[in-house]
Amino acid sequence: MVRWDRSVMSWVGERRMIARITWLSAIALASWLLTVQGGTPAPASPSAPVAGCAGRSIGTFKHVVGDRATLTVGPLMVVGGAAAARVSARELRRFGGWKLPVLVRPGHRVTIVIASTPADRASMHYRFKRDGSGAGPDRATTFVACARSVRHDSRADGRQVTFWSGFFTARRYPVCIPLEVSVDGETTPRHVVLSLGAGRCAGA
Repeated sequence: MVRWDRSVMSWVGERRMIARITWLSAIALASWLLTVQGGTPAPASPSAPVAGCAGRSIGTFKHVVGDRATLTVGPLMVVGGAAAARVSARELRRFGGWKLPVLVRPGHRVTIVIASTPADRASMHYRFKRDGSGAGPDRATTFVACARSVRHDSRADGRQVTFWSGFFTARRYPVCIPLEVSVDGETTPRHVVLSLGAGRCAGA
């Protein structure tokens, strides 16, 4: 059994304290430098929940590619996303939101982030548990399409797509919901606005 002399233990304790003080001072210095230079540490952004290939639905869509009623951003198509601007507030309140199928071309990854204020309580519901119940609500979702080598059960005007069934909802209607859409990991999101019964929204 090793017995520690008190003087040795005191020396070890002092060294640990010095190391801790030095570490904390380094953090304080880094924060001070960021403040002086006019910057602040970027907040960590949580990764968006994933709606993947395994959780896809099956469907066939006609007259949606290039259609004015479809909200299209690169490989992403929100069927009826543009036409939702003309839905009545009464219908939106009756159904508690609006069903908008999401389609993504094979091999692509698209993240949709709701950029509206929390007061709107806007959310999306496209993830489901194994028992079929909803896994949301989500303010962000990453849609990962099936690989090109995988058999696709859904088609949009004859083209292979991965399809997720779901809907958008909000606290009040009509409402304009600003969205940030990132395709295949791009660092600068594309800004679009989803109108639920609000006609043409600013920035749309």
